[in-house]
Amino acid sequence: MNNTDMETFWAVLEHGTLTAAAEALFITQPTLTNRIQALEAEVGAQLFRRGKGIRHIELTEAGEAVYRCAKKVLGTLEDTFGELDQIRHSAAVQRLEIGASMTIGDHMLPRVLAAFCGRYPDVRAGVLVGNTREVCDALEDGRIDVG
Repeated sequence: MNNTDMETFWAVLEHGTLTAAAEALFITQPTLTNRIQALEAEVGAQLFRRGKGIRHIELTEAGEAVYRCAKKVLGTLEDTFGELDQIRHSAAVQRLEIGASMTIGDHMLPRVLAAFCGRYPDVRAGVLVGNTREVCDALEDGRIDVG
């Protein structure tokens, strides 16, 4: 089952009719029907049957099985992307580059940085001490996060 198959299957489930699903996918109804038939041939079972409404369709027992499995797969994908977002976020936060002018870098920053590192031990802080112009340039160039 590929992405197009999954998209078609979900569109039919979501919209309840082949016509509405085809419209939502911006394809013709015969194209959608062909996709469903190809998917049914691939899984070796009929997935939909006529429902109670005029054009409404329902899942067969095999369709229910595909639905349950597809739901798990989509849940796993959501979990995976959530974890990847957390990794990206934590990787972005775990390194902090700080720029400071010489006076602040020599006299104030060590005390503030020690308190910060005590509170956030997983964050690695890098420090650039230079004149104001060097700090501003580094901030503009993205070499430091804060100046």
